[in-house]
Amino acid sequence: MDKTAKITLTGKVEKFKLIARDALRMNLITPRLSAVSRLEKSVADVAKATAEVNHEIEVLNYDISKLDVNHPDYADKKSGKEDRVKSLSELLTDNAKETADLTKEIANEKDGIAKIEAGETKVSLDELNALVAKLIEADALSQVNG
Repeated sequence: MDKTAKITLTGKVEKFKLIARDALRMNLITPRLSAVSRLEKSVADVAKATAEVNHEIEVLNYDISKLDVNHPDYADKKSGKEDRVKSLSELLTDNAKETADLTKEIANEKDGIAKIEAGETKVSLDELNALVAKLIEADALSQVNG
């Protein structure tokens, strides 16, 4: 076997390693992309719930401003509505915390994706070698059949 054939075969193996490494990185990235999508949907759901709560607080505050002060149950009605506004305001605080936590998780997932793409996160050497072997076998079969 001459030196040119070895270089060509070595180059081919290196090319298969690059392909295999990228494929394994994509396998690592895919679940993270799914997690980002799920988390972003959760952020949107919390934002929608927050908007509904804000609307309900506006309605309750309007109702409080329009209560008849001469009504015999004025104090009870006002107190009930104010308690509801207070509990809804606490819910808004919880929603803001949840949004912050979800945003932090999204950032962590995106950071993990960036590290995988940059090669900072290594792929399994055993999986890499196994995939390279499959690519070499597929290439050999295509050459025989082609």
